[in-house]
Amino acid sequence: PQFAGVGEPVVVRGGALAAGKTYQLNWTRVVGNRMTGQGWEESSTPVAQAVADAGGKVEFRFKTPDDLGGIHGLWLDNGGTKKIGAFWVKPTALPMDVTRGPAGTTFTIHLKGVGWTETANIYHVDYDNNYTGYVCAFNSQGDVQIIMKATGAPGVHRSEEHTSELQSHHD
Repeated sequence: PQFAGVGEPVVVRGGALAAGKTYQLNWTRVVGNRMTGQGWEESSTPVAQAVADAGGKVEFRFKTPDDLGGIHGLWLDNGGTKKIGAFWVKPTALPMDVTRGPAGTTFTIHLKGVGWTETANIYHVDYDNNYTGYVCAFNSQGDVQIIMKATGAPGVHRSEEHTSELQSHHD
């Protein structure tokens, strides 16, 4: 795929390489924050390794890294020149830790792959059509947890704009 969520499988293929040579696929990521004034920088880390076949083709298999959402460069060194590609990490929500409980029940919304740019790193939280706050993902490398408490009467609680649901019931 050209994009996937954290932990989902990825296959990257390339060609016109030296047969029998081992290549390392590198993942480019943004590291830093906007909070300290130190800024951020790009760095790379290997995500997969493969040997080119007799025809000079290579296939890298790996799981989408637990990283910031958005575009990530993929590259390999081909004898002093870089072969470059790109991959997009999409934001995903993990299963809810609690799906039922009385008013006052604490539950966590856990998101992975949240972006780092000014527009992609902030998620606003709406519960029962009421704005409750927001979370930022850059400082946590795309991993955010929103801790909430169930409120209101028994039944389904959702924003009209979203499909996430939390069942509330009284014991």
